[in-house]
Amino acid sequence: MNNKEGTEVQEDSILKSGLQEWTSQQYLLKGIPTKGQHGLKSFVVELTCIDVCQDFVAVGSNAGTAFLCSRIAEPLQRLKTQNAGNVVSAVRIYSSAIDKMVAVGTSSGSVLIYLLPSKLPGPGHRKQLEKLQVIGLHQQPVTCLEWSLNGMRLFSGDAEGLIVHTELDLTEHSCESWELLRETHDIVQLSYSHELLLVSTKRRHLIVHTPSGQVVPVGKQGRKR
Repeated sequence: MNNKEGTEVQEDSILKSGLQEWTSQQYLLKGIPTKGQHGLKSFVVELTCIDVCQDFVAVGSNAGTAFLCSRIAEPLQRLKTQNAGNVVSAVRIYSSAIDKMVAVGTSSGSVLIYLLPSKLPGPGHRKQLEKLQVIGLHQQPVTCLEWSLNGMRLFSGDAEGLIVHTELDLTEHSCESWELLRETHDIVQLSYSHELLLVSTKRRHLIVHTPSGQVVPVGKQGRKR
């Protein structure tokens, strides 16, 4: 075997091992309907986005619903948006020992935050699903979502380049949102760590100091088209 053939075999082996899923996903897929109904019109349900953590798998769809699957064999939960015609364009899970939440962004620009019931005993813990909404800021499809480490802040970006900062008050069951930054191209990725938000758009990368709003570009050249 020459070097070229050996390299091709190695690359093929890596590709197969990297894409192979050895555990069946039927436990998740069997709970998701294959068809939906909007008014008098039926349509094929398509899966649009996904997020995973140690406790959950969340999958968005074009049926105005995100499906949340617990990894400890609990029933699939349906997190419905306010409009069955909405496409769920982004989903992000927050999971800690105390709070578990799911943020959902839609094609109409709305952001919904689902506060999951707590399994902790005693008063002061949520006993049923609650929902908070961020409306009136995003006018384009939400493309990405990012939680802070403590779950008290949520950042959302959209296809128009707008980034919204949302602060949660779980004691008052409320949230407050405002425009943090407006770019000229789609937001494609957000990453947050202790007052610094890394933003990637289709044209450039930048770091935002969230308390002051100061922006520092990363690199000197923008992305090539």
